[in-house]
Order: sequence, then structure tokens, then C-alpha cells
Amino acid sequence: MKSLFAVFHTSLVFFAVGCSPAAQVVSCHAFRTGTFVFRPQGGKAAWSYTITRTDSLQTELEQPTGGKSTLAITWLNDCTYQLRLVSTTIPYPDSIQRLRKTVPLTTEILQTTNRYYVFRSQRAPTDAAFVDTLWVQQ
Repeated sequence: MKSLFAVFHTSLVFFAVGCSPAAQVVSCHAFRTGTFVFRPQGGKAAWSYTITRTDSLQTELEQPTGGKSTLAITWLNDCTYQLRLVSTTIPYPDSIQRLRKTVPLTTEILQTTNRYYVFRSQRAPTDAAFVDTLWVQQ
């Protein structure tokens, strides 16, 4: 009887954890609009971004500098989008600004929860890609 209770209790705990709001998987479509926080390198970087997104524009505010970039966003499918620079107050070299305006950054959403999504971004023609997390601002 004790083992039956232990199995039932363990199953109940796994069910409760799996169904809790913290573990809830959501559709990529939920991230088309909203406000997000990006902390590169798992928050180890000295800076972060607050990102505000509509269906067609993304505004990135760099903390702590206050630099602002506006990017056009094009959704290729529910979980993949491309970003191109429209304007910025951040003093990137001209070559970097030209690249960001002409060659899109393609981002694929790999994993979702109601609190964040994990993504992989890549800019052609390189094979270099990075994976990180974008958090929903609470």
C-alpha cells in the first residue's frame, strides 16, 4: 500500500509541475507582439535590451546607454522571422549599419514557455549562429 501511495504521490507531483504556469509551452505566435528583455550571455553581459515588438516593427532600447534601434520584422512562418535595421542612435560603424540594413538577421524560435523563448539567430552568408533566450517582460 505504501508503494502504491508513493507512485500516486510521485505521479501527482510530476503532473502538477508539468502543468504549472512556469512550465507551460505556448505557440510561437504568442511572441509576434509584446515587450521582452534580452540579457546576452545569460545576463553576464554588462548591458541588456528592452525590446518592444509589433507585428512589423521591433524597437530595441539598450541599457544602460539608452541607445535605440528600430528594425523591420518579417515573419517567414510561425517560428521564424527576419530583422533589418531601419534606424539607430547607436554609433555603429557605417559598414555595420549597411550590413544590418541590407542583410537580414534570421531568427528561429526553438523552444517556448509563457515566460521566455529560446532562439537561434544567424546572418547570411556566414554559418555562424548564436543561441540565447528572450524573456517576456512581466
